[in-house]
Amino acid sequence: MKWFIKCFKQYVDFKGRARRREFWWFTLINFIIMFVIVIFMMVPMVKGMLNDPEMMEAINDAGISGSSALDEEYTMQMYSLMMHTTAFYVYCVYGLLILLPSLAVTVRRLHDTGRSGWWFVPLYIGMLLNNVTSLFSCSAGVKIVLMLISLAAAIVFIVFMFLDSQEGENKWGPNPKDFFADDASPEHEELPTAEN
Repeated sequence: MKWFIKCFKQYVDFKGRARRREFWWFTLINFIIMFVIVIFMMVPMVKGMLNDPEMMEAINDAGISGSSALDEEYTMQMYSLMMHTTAFYVYCVYGLLILLPSLAVTVRRLHDTGRSGWWFVPLYIGMLLNNVTSLFSCSAGVKIVLMLISLAAAIVFIVFMFLDSQEGENKWGPNPKDFFADDASPEHEELPTAEN
């Protein structure tokens, strides 16, 4: 939790470096929080589905026929049940609240590997390309190409996030793994003395 709090303390700090531990702990805790909120969002939707035999039948028919598309009326009804919950508004507020710290820690992590934070832009755009196919009607070939580009960008991004810190100081600052590099870092503790 200390890494999550550290990222919030550096809310819009796009300078400096962030080690792997900081990025991945922040990402894990953020994922858990979002997952819990989504579960609370889905409870009314599941209750509504269970209380509506016609909707359950439509869902079963779509599953049996192998169709991924439900009747538009039922799809809108499911989204409506989900969006009219307190959890949905919590999700939206939390998403806005976490946006800048997420960007900042990602940029600092890229700095730590010796890369400019601007690497985030093409990688993020590449990862979103797969979603473009749902907005526009595309041919199967275009969908496959966009999906492959999206997958490649996601793999490159994950590899960058797993790379070790660049040794020593780089143009974005000292190595955060060095003990005296950041006295305010969560892992900083006093050195043991001869009396200990």
